[in-house]
Amino acid sequence: MSVRPKRKTKSITTKAAELAVAAPQVVAHRVTRMAIAGPTLSERDRKEFNLMVAEKKTAFAEAWQAMATQTVRANQTLAASFYRSMWSPRGWGNASVGKKQRMSSLRACNTKQALLFRARTA
Repeated sequence: MSVRPKRKTKSITTKAAELAVAAPQVVAHRVTRMAIAGPTLSERDRKEFNLMVAEKKTAFAEAWQAMATQTVRANQTLAASFYRSMWSPRGWGNASVGKKQRMSSLRACNTKQALLFRARTA
């Protein structure tokens, strides 16, 4: 039986450190090329600068999309907490209501919420 070699994956910290070092080098290289090119661009420089602008537009759009997605998720979580508080049984603050009854009511509320969430996302 053959033995598979172990994969050595990089940690997120190592990847972040590599990115922190590489990004300024790439920016410095591109800015230097822009400065050297001057007002008249060669075909190679024109292609490189157009590619650079396209990359920046894509990165900007992806960043905004990620922020918008997180905003929607946060708003859904907030709305769910509001609905949860509105649907809670009135007897929860009452000492005469037993623990079993409160837990049963809580399970019923959670089941209703799960069904409503599934219906909305389907």
